[in-house]
Amino acid sequence: MTVASSDNIVKRILMSPFRDDEKARMDRGRLTLLIFIGVLVVIILLQAYIRVPIQTVLILLAIVIMIIGKAKLQDLMAGLILHPIMAMTAGFLIAGALGLAGGFDVLITGLSWLAGVTIPGTNIPILGWVGVAVILANIPTIMPMPCGRILAAALMLGVFLFASALAVSYGLGLESDAAQVMISALVAGFIVNAAASCGPSTLGGIGGIGEGNLGLPIGRSARAQSAGILIATGVCTLVIALVVQPIGG
Repeated sequence: MTVASSDNIVKRILMSPFRDDEKARMDRGRLTLLIFIGVLVVIILLQAYIRVPIQTVLILLAIVIMIIGKAKLQDLMAGLILHPIMAMTAGFLIAGALGLAGGFDVLITGLSWLAGVTIPGTNIPILGWVGVAVILANIPTIMPMPCGRILAAALMLGVFLFASALAVSYGLGLESDAAQVMISALVAGFIVNAAASCGPSTLGGIGGIGEGNLGLPIGRSARAQSAGILIATGVCTLVIALVVQPIGG
């Protein structure tokens, strides 16, 4: 790819909020997804210095994504049941804004591409569909926030769509029992991973919200908790698959 073509792609994406052509929606989706990921990275890296409540940051981010995606508030709120906790509300708003702006379409396309990347000179996938699914289910622990439920609410639809694509990649019909097991297991694993990474608690949260009653410096127990959550997510996914799967299926 030449420098000129790269510049054209960047310019096309940046100008997508002002375009109405056929490819504008996907470009707006790319732009909103990049903004969302960028803000998450900044929050994670600078959380010790950011004094603004994370809910405020995410609600402002949702508004920015709504403007870029040309989403109306009534479209965003249609059929949405809000959780009374503001963190969940912020996550749901982000999810709605990303969905209307096309961010999830871009996310699934990117993850599907990643699953198909192979070792050069061979047909052996580097991660494959299963590898990408494992990373996706553990994203709340890999990218810890003060409240993991925010990320769960924001990306749950993306995880569901990827789980559906995962089932299709194995030749399963979405109405089949095997596909339902696959989708249920991945979504449940993601939710448990996000909920387990949330604080405060007697131990504190891995997002650095505090160490609870242990009285340790912030972050001291985060690695041990993260390891436990990663292991428990895999166990939970396996148990959910066994429970959901019909007897004899």
